[in-house]
Amino acid sequence: MGEKKKDKNERIVPIWMFFIWAIVFLICCLIIGTYVYTMGFSVSRNSGNWGDFGSLLSGTFGMLASFTALGALIAVFIQLRHQSEITEKQIESIEFDRYDRHRRIFFERLSGIEQTHDRTLLIQYQEELYKRVFPLNSPLKCEVKINLDEQKEERKSRVIQYKKIFERIKENIDKSKDINEHVIWELFDLQRRLGIIRCGKMELGDVSLEGERTIINIYEITSSMYRLWSVINNILEYGGNEPIAGQHYVVLIDEEITSSTVKTAIRMRENQGRGRGWFKISTDNNKPFLIYERIYLWLIGIHENNNIFWVENLKNKIRDILFDEDGMRAIYTGQSEKMKEIVIALQENKEIINTADENENQMRLEFIAELERQVDLLSAQGL
Repeated sequence: MGEKKKDKNERIVPIWMFFIWAIVFLICCLIIGTYVYTMGFSVSRNSGNWGDFGSLLSGTFGMLASFTALGALIAVFIQLRHQSEITEKQIESIEFDRYDRHRRIFFERLSGIEQTHDRTLLIQYQEELYKRVFPLNSPLKCEVKINLDEQKEERKSRVIQYKKIFERIKENIDKSKDINEHVIWELFDLQRRLGIIRCGKMELGDVSLEGERTIINIYEITSSMYRLWSVINNILEYGGNEPIAGQHYVVLIDEEITSSTVKTAIRMRENQGRGRGWFKISTDNNKPFLIYERIYLWLIGIHENNNIFWVENLKNKIRDILFDEDGMRAIYTGQSEKMKEIVIALQENKEIINTADENENQMRLEFIAELERQVDLLSAQGL
């Protein structure tokens, strides 16, 4: 049944043309038959009769030839139209294959990013992300080049916006030297736009909002920005554009950055119990780390009022612990002997600190007492 329908649709000359030709042929036969019947069946010796008969044949077969030519013209037209339809379908098929292949490669590249980060991040809603990045693509049309200079809003790729947001965040950090709640919000907003979620075990410093985990670690801001940078750059390169220049995701951890980060972390911890809409920072039950945070914040104030060498040294050491330089975080929060070094530093130099503020002295004693308790706990565990 399907084959018959296909043959009917693909017939070059429609069946109604055969009926017309048959009718024309019958008319021609009728005209000739009528002439023969009128003139008789005997062979005429009159040359005039033969002339009339020739004119009749000429007109009759001329009409038949005209209809035949018309039929041939119609057949050619139908064939051309049929060929045009076939060509159009072939083009649609090719374009669909390009579109399908383009999407699959895009999704494969996103999966490659996930693997690069050891599956610690997952890119959700990849189909929606593809549509936002390539808004004009469809099964009938596939554009592979992203025009970063596009002015028409309906034709703009969202990656243009993502790129501008990321560059603005980095520029603001470089200028202000401040990692604050506004920066965290902007990074989190960009994460949501890209559909990225963080996977795996919560680590110390990981930031979440109302149970939704972010890709941001307050003490690893460079790594956090790298995750966003790698996704945006991958999309830019796939769209035939240059990536964001250089190590643009790198935040240089200088004294101003570390000071603002510690202040922000402590402030966020103080606010996280106030209800909805506040970020929460994972502590990973690391009590020594929280003590080091408070000591560092205290040392910032001491250093501003006292240009003391040992204060600077201790501050630098605790900064390395907080930002886990050379694996110092695990060493100074998990080994009792290393924690004793900090306790001794706070004890031995108490006379050098030029402060008449009893509250600060009391704070220092509290730090020492808290650290000594943690040392005892670790010693009891044989660490």
